Amino acid sequence: MFELGNRLEKTEERSLRKVLLKYLRYWPLFLLGVIFTLGMAFLYLRYMAIPQYRITSTVLIKDKDKGSGVKESESLADLGLVKPSRNVEDQMG
Repeated sequence: MFELGNRLEKTEERSLRKVLLKYLRYWPLFLLGVIFTLGMAFLYLRYMAIPQYRITSTVLIKDKDKGSGVKESESLADLGLVKPSRNVEDQMG
């Protein structure tokens, strides 16, 4: 039984070696393909791709009736959409 397993390992090793040697003679083509592909990817990213940016912003709201919208702001704060504030004043001139 052990002898049979040993023979299978040797045949698998030989077949793997055969396959590798079969394709090893074409290594310059593989190298050329990799260089060409990387070059094309670089050119595409440099000249064709549209960059995407992450944008965040904040909005300040002037509240004419200070403290009248407490219920609305609390409900939005519960959802995690805004930070609760009792006194909101305009800071944007």
